Amino acid sequence: IRDSISVASFGQDAPDEVILDEIVARVNQDVVTKTELDEELRLLQIDLRAEIRDEGRLQEVYEQQKRLRLQELIETKLMLQKAEDLGIGVEMERDVERYLQNLMDENGIPNLQVLDQALQQRGSNLQSFRETVRERMIVDVLQQQMVYARIPLLSPEI
Repeated sequence: IRDSISVASFGQDAPDEVILDEIVARVNQDVVTKTELDEELRLLQIDLRAEIRDEGRLQEVYEQQKRLRLQELIETKLMLQKAEDLGIGVEMERDVERYLQNLMDENGIPNLQVLDQALQQRGSNLQSFRETVRERMIVDVLQQQMVYARIPLLSPEI
């Protein structure tokens, strides 16, 4: 599915239409945009380059992983929608801040500005990283609730 998100400009001197982004997948009331997918694929390449030195092998693995990244984006959107329906994640900010503080402590990072600089060197930023951490935490809570809800509690019979 390929749509575009656009803004039509009305006026005599204005261009007809400016395309802001393309939709690569619809996920219920939400969408995965080309910009989101491109960012995920850029991070995938960074990760793979750190692991694989042979350019031919790098491209082979990258091509295999591309479709999986789109699938992961779609699955994450679905899980976040379900979590929102269940009210999961509303009060998650304290947990995100605690996670960031632990990450900085473990890696000897003195403050959020230095963390942001380190993330920018990797092509990301603190705001994006914070949102990714929040989404992962929400998905983890949802998965735990769904799994534990299906495990019957066994009690010893007296």
